Amino acid sequence: MTSSVQFPPRDQLPPDVAIPRLPVVGTTWYERGPSYWVRRAGATLFTAVMLAAWTAMVSAFVRASGPAWSPAFTGVLIAEIVFSLGTGAWLFHRMGQPESQRWMPSVRAVGIAARAGSIVLIVLWGIAVLLSYGLVLALFLRSFTPVPQPERKARRLLADKLQRGPRRVPPTARSGGHPGSKRQSKR
Repeated sequence: MTSSVQFPPRDQLPPDVAIPRLPVVGTTWYERGPSYWVRRAGATLFTAVMLAAWTAMVSAFVRASGPAWSPAFTGVLIAEIVFSLGTGAWLFHRMGQPESQRWMPSVRAVGIAARAGSIVLIVLWGIAVLLSYGLVLALFLRSFTPVPQPERKARRLLADKLQRGPRRVPPTARSGGHPGSKRQSKR
């Protein structure tokens, strides 16, 4: 685990602390019981199927470039290997970073191309993504990490909430509004 805080059982959490839902695993990450591991295994199996389908698609593209070991075939094969390794390494690294730093440069680049009206750049970017084996390979390899990045973030935030203790509600919040506001609850 990434934090030194020992999480209490779910039913002993303070009432103001909610367990956040994460993609794929929901709230099962809190206990990491059998349901959690079944969901994680399902996600890994799904990425393995995607990897097999992507392998078939990319290999069909490479085989369509010409007879085996012809100059065109060899050039496309080498380009695919270099491109996939580059994008795979880049994505594997980016997926391990905090969300705030993760996708912004690539998203901005596509947004800039779209605002500039360059459909050609967007289409080329889409083709590059489809032909990059690195994307699916990075997803597959990241599915084996012991504590995925979203779970690590949720554990850290929950540990911070538990260490701070229960939130104290000021009397004005309990009374229904600010003392100077017109709408206050009747006592």
